[in-house]
Amino acid sequence: MYHPIESISIEEYLQRLMNAASTRIPKPEDDRFLREREVLKMTGLVRSALYRRITAGTFPKPYKIGRQYRMWSLNAVQLWMEQQKTAV
Repeated sequence: MYHPIESISIEEYLQRLMNAASTRIPKPEDDRFLREREVLKMTGLVRSALYRRITAGTFPKPYKIGRQYRMWSLNAVQLWMEQQKTAV
């Protein structure tokens, strides 16, 4: 079945994008650190794709905790996931 693409102005698109983002912004008090395996499970990315996106600047960089741990902010990962939904 054919579904026509909705034609909207740039301003309307940006307004919809801002409305969608503002309703889903995570609360700071809900933030916590995520380990790599949690990030991979949440996003569905494989390790190589995750680091490729970090290098390209399209995924949040991890925080270096101690000598060997790299952890991500839950809020940053959730916000990235929401942005991916609206980017389609």
